[in-house]
Amino acid sequence: MSMKILLTIIVLTCFLGKADSLGGQDQDQRKDPPVAFKDGSPKEVFQTFVAAAKKRDWDTWHQCLTPELELYLCGGVVQFRKGPNLKNLNVNQPNPDPATQWMIDYLKFLKKYDVGLGVHDREVRRKFVTNIDRTKFIKDFAKLMTGRNVPKQISENFWLFSGKAKLINDIKIDGEKAKGSAKFGNRKISINFRDSGDGWRLDR
Repeated sequence: MSMKILLTIIVLTCFLGKADSLGGQDQDQRKDPPVAFKDGSPKEVFQTFVAAAKKRDWDTWHQCLTPELELYLCGGVVQFRKGPNLKNLNVNQPNPDPATQWMIDYLKFLKKYDVGLGVHDREVRRKFVTNIDRTKFIKDFAKLMTGRNVPKQISENFWLFSGKAKLINDIKIDGEKAKGSAKFGNRKISINFRDSGDGWRLDR
């Protein structure tokens, strides 16, 4: 792996923790019926979520997210384009190494949704609120995240797509919100849930 690509990966993973929700309305864009866990506990929803990711069942996986978490994930995805060296990356280079190939696939993914390297954040925000089908966008990115070439550092930061996280303590419920912790590899991750009246879902 080249040093430029490695630097890009390291910097890109830092963006996930800083990505905002891109603002705008958090309306639920779901077109599919809710999963039958309306009366399930947050723990059952988390188990459904992890199992769906493991099976690459992105329809069920997506239904476990609140609209706010969906929008936040979209923000993290597009923040990647600010990484160094992406503007100079030759997408037509022969025989790229796996990490470079993933970057190329990522740039092609952005181009598909008309979110290019030169698009201003304000324009990205407008696209997500008014034009882009966020549901399709995040499901398509999920497929990209489960390919063979995903760099380890990126895979670890986008653990939500992995299907490998495990709860490590009891979930505490406080009204319409709940919180727990999960383990992914050597990382401990805080998990938030919210019930908006149609069942528990993972929240930002």
